[in-house]
This record gives sequence, C-alpha cells and structure tokens, in this order.
Amino acid sequence: MWCGWELPLSPEKPPLPCVLLAREQPTGSTASSGTNQISQQARKGKKSKFQKSSGYKFIFWLFDVPSIQELHPAYTTATMATATEPQFPPPKVLTYPASAPPILITQGAEGRLYKTTYQTADRPCALKYRPPKPYRHPILDARLTKARISSEAKVLEKCLREGVPVPAVYGMDPAAGWMAIEWIEGVPVRVGINKWLGERPDEDEEQKPVTAEDDAPLVDLMRRIGSAVGALHKTGVVHGDLTTSNMMLRPWKDTQQNGHAVEGDKAKILEGDVIIIDFGLATQSMSDEDRAVDLYVLERAFASTHPRAERLFEELLGAYGKTFKKGPTVLHKLEDVRMRGRKKSMLG
Repeated sequence: MWCGWELPLSPEKPPLPCVLLAREQPTGSTASSGTNQISQQARKGKKSKFQKSSGYKFIFWLFDVPSIQELHPAYTTATMATATEPQFPPPKVLTYPASAPPILITQGAEGRLYKTTYQTADRPCALKYRPPKPYRHPILDARLTKARISSEAKVLEKCLREGVPVPAVYGMDPAAGWMAIEWIEGVPVRVGINKWLGERPDEDEEQKPVTAEDDAPLVDLMRRIGSAVGALHKTGVVHGDLTTSNMMLRPWKDTQQNGHAVEGDKAKILEGDVIIIDFGLATQSMSDEDRAVDLYVLERAFASTHPRAERLFEELLGAYGKTFKKGPTVLHKLEDVRMRGRKKSMLG
C-alpha cells in the first residue's frame, strides 16, 4: 500500500489524499472476488494494469481517502499516520511546553540544528540533535551518538572555563542525542567578509586584491580571528573544521568595545566578537602537528572562500603567534604541513 497526494487535474481543483493498493497475480488469471468487491464498491476508484517481463501483472486501484475509510479502517489508520508524520521528526525534548516552536536552521550529515528556547521563553538556545542512523546497528549507533555528544560538551565546557570565545552549554542528554547550547546572535564570519568585499566582478574583469591599507576593519577582524584560534589551541583543543562558516560575529552593544573603534556603516559589517562554533570534530590534543593542520585547514578554506583577501591571512597568523606562547613553533610546523599539502596536490 502507498499513500500520497493525487495530482490535480486543474489549478482550481485541490490535491486529494489517496491510497494506492497493489495486487500481484500471474498473467492470464483474474483478480480475486474480494479484490473485485473493493473495486466495485470504490465510487471514485481508478484501475490500471501494466505487464512485467517476468509474466506477472500488477493491478492498482487509486481511492480517495473518504471512500477507502468505509472499506478498511486499518488501512485508513496506517495511511493517515504516515501522511501526517513530519519528514524530519524533532527530538522529544522539543515537544515539551517549555520549549518554543523549533526552527530547523540547518541539517548536516550527522545532525540537525534547531533554534528554540531552554527552560524559559526568554532564553534562546541552539539545540543540536543527532538522530538515529538506520544504516548503523542500533547498539553501535547509540554508543557513537552518546560518545560524540559527551565529547563535544566536555570540549565546550573546557574552552569556556579557559576564556575561549565559544557558546555556553545549557544542557544535554547524550542518550537521546541532543545538546542545548547558547544561541549566538549575529552572522557567520563568512557572510560578513563577503559583504565587506562586495559582489565578485565578472569573469572578464580583473579582481583587485585587498591590501591592509585599504581595508583596516578587515585586517582588524583577521587579527581577532587569529587571537580566538590562538586561545583555542592554548587550552589544548584542536577544532578539526576551522572555517569562516564555523565562526560567528556577535555584535558589540556599543560603537566601541574591547579597544576596537568602529566608524561608518560599512565597517559595522565586520564589528563584533569572534565566537567559534561547531565542535563536532574537535579533539583534545597538545600536538603541534595537530595545531598546524588545524591552521592549514583554515588557510585552505579561507583561500577558497575569500580569494581576494587571501594575502591578509598573514595578519591572522601574526595575531595567533602573539596570543599563543607556542605559536612560533606551530607556525614553523605549518610550513612543513604546507609542503606536504603542495606535494600531495602535485602528485594527485
């Protein structure tokens, strides 16, 4: 049995919910008496047949739901349950009265991100949910989900204690696969930089690179990013997926904060504190190699997303070296990682 929506024959006719029944029988035989009874009783049923190469014939009846209700209540219950089930069912915690109606912000390969509230209506939060994976064994899937949620929460709590700009953890249930964290207002760093750089020129126009003299606010943002990454590595945490999409610009309340003066409407695009988000791939490591790879991932992502401002990445590395005591050692290791990356790209 299949349920769905009957396509309207005209724009004035709304789509009708319908049920599709299939019966398999050898070619040449007739349908059973019970099937013929259903066919005759259905007032608006549509019958069609098609031949298969295997010598079997499939007979389909398309009924309006009000008609099939009179024929078989069990079919109706199953059909209506399937038709009303949401495509992406939220976790159970979002069904409680204390939670505001959830808004699905984004969905990735491992989980979904909702905007809702936590405990009180005036406390917005981001709820990260890892739904069960049907392609994995249930016991293995439950263990992996629990371990990854717990690991991410521990990393965030450690970073928050050390003063790293990350969201606060409000609550979690590793067994249920969700974690509620602080909702960061603002826009991703990627969006802010792209707005600052403006629309990309046409293919036949030459792209003018950005210099430090022309874009002082952008240089200041690059230094704030470097300081945030340096503080992260200082705590012994490697992000694993550093990109400008995984950093938020939380707006300042005043026009001047933390020693950063902002003038002009365009400069306001890049104002705000840099908050690092999405620690799903983060690990705790004190290895200079891991830190250098983290920087290399950010460098490649920045060059791909913001090619016109690629030369300003050195400003980020400079601020990183000043914030992190072992920064110079990591930057020296970064040169080795770059050489390996170039060699790998050359050899394919």
